[in-house]
Amino acid sequence: MEQADLIAAVDCGTTAVKAGLFDLRGSLRGSAAETVPLRFGRDGAVGFDPCEMMGAVCRVLKAAAQRACARPERVAALCVTNQRATVIPVGRRGQPLGRAISWQEMRGVRAVERVRRHISDARFSRITGLPNNPMFTHGKLLALREMEPDRFRAAERFMLVQDYALRELGATGWVTDVSNASLTGLLDITRRQWSEELLELCSVSLRRLPELVASGVQVGAMDKSAARRCGLTAGIPLVAGGGDQQCAGLGAGAVEPGIVTVTLGTAAVVMASAREPMFDKQRRIPCCVHAAPGLWAVEGLQSAAGASVLWLERLTGHPARALAAAAERVGPGARGAHFFPYLAGAAAPYWQPDARGVFMGLDLSHGPAELLRAVWEGVTFETREILDAFEWLGLSTREIRLTGGWSQSTAWQRLHADLLSRPVVTLENPQATLLGAAMLGAVGVGVFPTLKEAARRMVHTGGLRHPRPTHRAAYRKVAAHHARLRARLDRAKLFATSPNEGKGP
Repeated sequence: MEQADLIAAVDCGTTAVKAGLFDLRGSLRGSAAETVPLRFGRDGAVGFDPCEMMGAVCRVLKAAAQRACARPERVAALCVTNQRATVIPVGRRGQPLGRAISWQEMRGVRAVERVRRHISDARFSRITGLPNNPMFTHGKLLALREMEPDRFRAAERFMLVQDYALRELGATGWVTDVSNASLTGLLDITRRQWSEELLELCSVSLRRLPELVASGVQVGAMDKSAARRCGLTAGIPLVAGGGDQQCAGLGAGAVEPGIVTVTLGTAAVVMASAREPMFDKQRRIPCCVHAAPGLWAVEGLQSAAGASVLWLERLTGHPARALAAAAERVGPGARGAHFFPYLAGAAAPYWQPDARGVFMGLDLSHGPAELLRAVWEGVTFETREILDAFEWLGLSTREIRLTGGWSQSTAWQRLHADLLSRPVVTLENPQATLLGAAMLGAVGVGVFPTLKEAARRMVHTGGLRHPRPTHRAAYRKVAAHHARLRARLDRAKLFATSPNEGKGP
């Protein structure tokens, strides 16, 4: 009988499902990814087919195991992580009732405004650690109740992506981990329990939500049907993971003061850990429950980071990776071009769901390389403002660790160091979200006694980028001008798509 010495992890992300098999040193032995198409409705609906997602989960697990040349008996556990805030209404047998409702959907803007008549933004934030924004799950449920009342009434449970995937793989009961629950806008993060007050406001009874468990807890075992589809062995322990960004923090080793992760994926997330809940009185920076025991995660979310780069690729027909060297030669300031990356609304630190993206300062000499440089800078300027807010809260931000698919861009790595004026560390394995889930899986089945020990054995840093003095000085001037432009556009309400947007019903 072979030793079970591999941990499988699945990340059900926004645009792709990824799987990886890791050994106990944190080396990625095999991986696979598959796109799950988002569908967009004319009414603003954004979602995907949960059955398509599960098909992708099984296929990428099978492919990852094959690429690792691993016999199924070697897999000691499977842990699932996911995009957060997305919700899947399901029926009595757990079958999905239509599409999943993506975190990117903003149909709940007006419904959230109406909720403000019953609960102040300050109280909502004090309970949840979040701004009262339709990005979070409560906004999806409010919109569903108003716009699709039949589907809302028919739902036996409202599941998050990880919860649905685990149940389809063989988990028993209806469960979600607390780190994912803390991005629903329905959790009291201090008590780590569902908030009865907020459930009542959303007309959701407690029985329609999953039971809360800690991250890294075994919640069942893979059944025969799932094992056959995934190319694995029935009985493999299934472990509740955490939200994708909390797992990225684990996989980057950023669970000590001063280390901040910047995950560059479809969205960008800046995250630091804290030993107690940190509530921003200005409601710029959310606080959620970490996947590491006893910790909270302070984070700033940007809605469209890699998504902005992909949008520019579609617009110009030039792949970003092919343009990277030319964009780097453009230098700080993108020759006067400025980009505000609100293609999916403005999240932290402004929380303006109606905001839309803006290019400024263009002339006939600007080409694709300058536009790409402006997009990189626009996303990274937002990161800089989030870091400033972190420091205002009293958090140290001495070192940045880059994770996510776009973190492998050498040019963007250097730009982060220069613009943020901090050393930037890359990781040996840029798939920090998958690695963090694998760490939780390893602890969940007792391979390691603690996450601290798992991090010591499995997390390895890669390169180091220091700020270049001339570029850092140039960015001080560019950043000040960028901030002035943003303030003027905001005062003139030019980020909204129409003069009436953002005023409520």
